[in-house]
Order: sequence, then C-alpha cells, then structure tokens
Amino acid sequence: MSSQERSPGKPATFEIKGKKAERTGKLTPQDSIPIVFLPAYTNERLQARADSLMKTREVHYYGKGFPVKFDLVKDGCLDRVNNTNIYRVRVKAEHAKGLQFYFGKFHLTRRSKLFLYSYSREKMHGAYTSKNNLKIRAKPGAIEMSTVPLEGNDWILELNVPSNVPQGELAIESVTHIF
Repeated sequence: MSSQERSPGKPATFEIKGKKAERTGKLTPQDSIPIVFLPAYTNERLQARADSLMKTREVHYYGKGFPVKFDLVKDGCLDRVNNTNIYRVRVKAEHAKGLQFYFGKFHLTRRSKLFLYSYSREKMHGAYTSKNNLKIRAKPGAIEMSTVPLEGNDWILELNVPSNVPQGELAIESVTHIF
C-alpha cells in the first residue's frame, strides 16, 4: 500500500464548459452521477469510540473505515467527450471532516489520469497516473494505493481515459470517515 505522488493536469470535466456541456447532453450533470453514501455517524460518536479504544491500546484513531467495493470503470457514470472516456462517482459522508480513499485495484493505463475533487470543485488532488501503479500487483483483497486524508465530506472521483486506450482497473475497497 502506498500514498503516491501526483502529476500535473486538470480533470476533463474542468476543461469542458460545465453548464453548456450539461445542457447539450455531452456531459452528465454533476448532480446526476452515482453517489456512494457512507453510513451516517456523528463525529462525536466516532470520537467517543476511538477514545475508548485508545485507553486499551497505544494507537491513535483519526477515522473509521467503511468497506465500499465500487469499481469506477464498471459502476461509475461514463461520458464520452472529445475522444476521452470520463468515469465519475461521488462519495459522500455526512458529518465527516474528511475522507481517505483506499483502492483494492489500482492499475491505470498509459495516458489515463485519476483526479479527486471536492463537490464544490474548490479542492483537487491528482492527477494519479500509470506511474502510481505498483510494479507487482497486490494479492486480492490487499490495498494497491491510498490517498492522503482529504478535507471535506463530499468528493468526486474522475478517471479520464483516451478513447483509444484500454480502461485499466480502478476499484475503491474502502473509504475512511475522518472525524
């Protein structure tokens, strides 16, 4: 498992003039892409549980992980714009101060780029590229890549793949609700 370097670039949806593209039907509106909701927990409830665990163990907890099992290529929203396949999913966790993503499958093909950005588009992480792939694939069930903790509770993952390039594999294994 590793949290990795990022390459320059912007998501394809940032380059397309948003509302105009949505009106012409070239791009699915941001409000209409699939949403993965994490279970609703208050930060106080999670912090109380973490405090009780830390009394018996010498560890620090900053969040609670939830299994997600979402394959962005198979299950995400797909738009084809300007010779680019754009796969998107939105992940939301009510009350979370931040989210951290863990990928069970992370194998991007050459010229593919993964971006994570807040729903408001004010914060962005990426691009993650084939440079971030593991040299040797992890065993099934293992984590191949993780992000740093990302501030905010509403994030969009966007995978941009040129239409003449294989999709690769990108599956979220779990997401941590940071309290």
